[in-house]
Amino acid sequence: MNKQKQLNFKVILFWIGMVAVTLVFIGLFINNLIKVRVFDSISDIERAGLMLENEEIIQQEGTYYVYIYSEKSELNIAKKQELEPSILSYFTYVSLEGSDTPIYGYNVDDFSLGYQYGSVYKYLATLDDDIKASNAPMLIKVKNGSVSNVYTTLNKIQGELQSAMKK
Repeated sequence: MNKQKQLNFKVILFWIGMVAVTLVFIGLFINNLIKVRVFDSISDIERAGLMLENEEIIQQEGTYYVYIYSEKSELNIAKKQELEPSILSYFTYVSLEGSDTPIYGYNVDDFSLGYQYGSVYKYLATLDDDIKASNAPMLIKVKNGSVSNVYTTLNKIQGELQSAMKK
């Protein structure tokens, strides 16, 4: 009789251990699932905390891309619509795979640096002469606090992002 109680105790202990291990794996799976971000719209960039504001555009460390766009502007609507899938694809790539070159968003509609600049584009022009309202949306590459490249055409932006994903 004593042996049967000992055997039942070992069986119960084994199953409790199996349930505990299973719960740990389920917890790790859910944790990884929550970390995965798939960007379906531009508003997902803001929810992910990847928006830069005001002078933050050149204050991040290392090399990174900044997607400069306007939600209110009527300029280049077709370019914006064609470019959006490529931009969102790169944001998703960075969140899933990681990358040496992260990307941030910069909505010019939220600009509020103050009186010394008449507009966001006057401020951005101080960073690089190629940054103009007529070129938006655009992609810039920042290295060590200064703009190194400005990509203004649809083909150049898509090409740059594609080559960055192949690295």
